[in-house]
Amino acid sequence: MAKPDLKLKFGMRIRGLREAQGMTQDELAEKIGRSVDTVSNIERGVYGTRIDVAGRIATILKVSVADLFSFEDDVQPFATREHRRLVQGLTAILNGLDMKSLLTIKDVIEASVKLTGRRSGRSHR
Repeated sequence: MAKPDLKLKFGMRIRGLREAQGMTQDELAEKIGRSVDTVSNIERGVYGTRIDVAGRIATILKVSVADLFSFEDDVQPFATREHRRLVQGLTAILNGLDMKSLLTIKDVIEASVKLTGRRSGRSHR
């Protein structure tokens, strides 16, 4: 199976981050000043985007521009509706916390994952 090209990986990353924020394509499009068709085309890898638009997307999705390009070869969109809802719920909870609390939660999650042996293979910072 051929590896996805850079535009497709980028688009899948945008989609995953957008969905994790519980945001629709319409909402993202409005916030970055582009059409829904543009957002859809970016997410499907039909075409890329200029760096200034990538910067606006990163700001709206609360990540760095570099994070938009942080993907693995096996990038996949969220598998199920239940998974998306769970991630959205967790994101909503975490968005309201201060940095100290977030770091503590991150440590707890990493320790839990290590104990259960369910690491996905993706490296964490």
